Amino acid sequence: MKWRRVKSRDVVDVRGAGGGGGRLPGGAGKVGGGLGVVGLLVFLAFQVLGGGGSGSGFDVTEVFGPAVQAPGAEAPQPIPPAQDPQRQLKDFSVYVFEDAQRTWLGTFSRGGQPYDRAQLVLYSGAVQTGGCGGATSAVGPFYCPADGRVYLDLSFYEDMQSQLGASGDFAWAYVIAHEMGHHVQG
Repeated sequence: MKWRRVKSRDVVDVRGAGGGGGRLPGGAGKVGGGLGVVGLLVFLAFQVLGGGGSGSGFDVTEVFGPAVQAPGAEAPQPIPPAQDPQRQLKDFSVYVFEDAQRTWLGTFSRGGQPYDRAQLVLYSGAVQTGGCGGATSAVGPFYCPADGRVYLDLSFYEDMQSQLGASGDFAWAYVIAHEMGHHVQG
């Protein structure tokens, strides 16, 4: 598959905004190492056991603490492309997200059904969602049904390679398409 850079009105990049910057309360530093996989497994267990839906009482804030605050989407300051070490991964992620969005839009249209566009929020370290509470990178990529957004910390790509043994464009595209699938479920 050949991809190209695309722009999207549905992508919010808050990685360069001021705020939490990925630090946990108490100066513990950026979440990483084995906690990322453990956090992902805890999150997935809640999803599978019915704890991830809206109104279910599960809030990632309860798992990681209410003090998790990070950049919001109100006034994001994007990282200038020339200074973005993750530019190619960001561009690829936006392309995959937009391709999935167009595919679902066409599928729903052919079926005579309306499709509500999702949004992709790129964050770094931690993020406050618009209805699912706060989360750190340890959670991994996730979808918040309350605000219709897919949340993605690009550092998860490195975790996939180093900790999960899943590397390459297809593995990353699968992660994004999977989260978009949660949007379509709604």
